[in-house]
Amino acid sequence: MIIKNFDYLSTSALRHKALMVLNTILEENSPSEAIARRKMDILERVPEDSPVRVFGFGKASYSMYIGLRKLLDGRIVEGTIIVPEDEMTVESFSELQILRATHPFPSESTLSSSLTLVKRIESCSKRDVAIFLISGGGSSLFEIPTGNFSIEDLRKITKCVMDSGASIDELNRIRIALSSVKGGKLLEKIRSRDVVALYISDVVSNDLRYVSSGPLIPQSVDLTDLRKRYGKCFANIDGKKLGVVTSRHNDKKLTNIIVLSNRDLVRAAISHLGEDNTLNLGYTLGGDVKNLAEHIIRELRKNLRKFRHGFWFVGAGEPTVHVKGTGRGGRNQELCLHVLKKLLPGEDIVFISAGTDGIDGNSDAMGGIVDRSTLLDSSLEEIEKFLRNNDSYGFLSSHRGAIMTGRTGNNVSDVFIGYFSRSGI
Repeated sequence: MIIKNFDYLSTSALRHKALMVLNTILEENSPSEAIARRKMDILERVPEDSPVRVFGFGKASYSMYIGLRKLLDGRIVEGTIIVPEDEMTVESFSELQILRATHPFPSESTLSSSLTLVKRIESCSKRDVAIFLISGGGSSLFEIPTGNFSIEDLRKITKCVMDSGASIDELNRIRIALSSVKGGKLLEKIRSRDVVALYISDVVSNDLRYVSSGPLIPQSVDLTDLRKRYGKCFANIDGKKLGVVTSRHNDKKLTNIIVLSNRDLVRAAISHLGEDNTLNLGYTLGGDVKNLAEHIIRELRKNLRKFRHGFWFVGAGEPTVHVKGTGRGGRNQELCLHVLKKLLPGEDIVFISAGTDGIDGNSDAMGGIVDRSTLLDSSLEEIEKFLRNNDSYGFLSSHRGAIMTGRTGNNVSDVFIGYFSRSGI
């Protein structure tokens, strides 16, 4: 069971079912299983007589490596991956070196591990097939600053921009401009002619420019608008150039394959809940958690008469939060509280918002689950108090609402699962 406090949270039949669906779709769609499902796509791009060297970074890179190792059956000559410092790795392999780095912000350990990884990449020969395992979290775990920027510069800027409610696309544009390995710049360091990149996408659009900030995707970035919008975040780097950044194209044979995305989890959830009784809210839900809560409730109310009774709903995306308080929590847990606040008399809901990597914001929870009983056990005044301090974890952990998994070894954005009904319908 991935959800460690499953029984504690399952206080009703509907909560039990919602949690079971979440647990099941995570088990069925692990990165290693996703690699296995793309067996033919991968094998046809790896010549049998070529040495295989594997490099990876991101929250899912270890699980991806396990799946790829099984698929290639002893053909991997060398492997080097970067994973979060607190991630558990249950198996060790003689050919694999596991490096550690920090998330969600880079640090000196990030820089040290990244320099080691790049040296291994640069040691490849043209004859080698270089396979990259790239997943969400790689933007923080794999980083070497450009120019005269330091890792501390990157940490301060990314934290400030993130706390200011920036979207993931905005955040990654900034990361690309500050980095010597993002935005296609890593591609220039690879000598191998054949390069295969396998992705676990945590980006709602599945735009590979933004998965781990697109280290193998050549692109141009102009930060003029973002420097204006988040001016305070760049206030302490005066004199350091930060403008238009362009990475060069090259002639390598590069194949990009998305092996898993949030669409896979949404489709899996709908199959378990039943298509006839489940509303698909979409895969690109985002924006500020307050606005997203309003959008979700509005869509549920609009579809209530269509279903003529209570119905299940599923969606995925990545909302944002403006952090002003000093509490613990994250965007998923805050979204739960904002959804709860929107309920009208006679309306009932079970609502889960969960980060598929298992860690939501600065808390230990994956996300949260709430229902009408949560509201009855508290008050709107109490919810507002916790939200003002960005302490959604504090609220949910005291109201049987914090979902605990630890790191899942996966990362395909956030998923939303729930049931909505109203008396008299």
